[in-house]
Amino acid sequence: MTIPIQPDFYKGMGSSGTTQTVLSEKEMKILAVIRKNARISQTKIADALDMDVIINALETIGEARVAQLKKVLEGTLPGYIDDDRKQTKKVSNILQAMKKEGTVNVRGTGHNARWFLVKT
Repeated sequence: MTIPIQPDFYKGMGSSGTTQTVLSEKEMKILAVIRKNARISQTKIADALDMDVIINALETIGEARVAQLKKVLEGTLPGYIDDDRKQTKKVSNILQAMKKEGTVNVRGTGHNARWFLVKT
């Protein structure tokens, strides 16, 4: 099975003009893996930058709630996350990853939870 794609869809593959490039099913699977890995890498980079922002904020203010850290990250959260609950969940996921690494810890639970840096 082959799937036609537009030449501008994947530049650098030797496409030119208005002709369509046809990729085999195997090539499409390879391309899907490449795209998935690129998205994962971009997400990891963005999360690492968000972690740096959180670390700087916690160094400055000592401890903070998720809502406060969400405000700090307001400009760095991805544009596709427009729902308030999803933004809060994204910040919580980043904090949980940092906790797993041993960078931060938490006092309390729920809305009263306060995150702080672990002193090394």
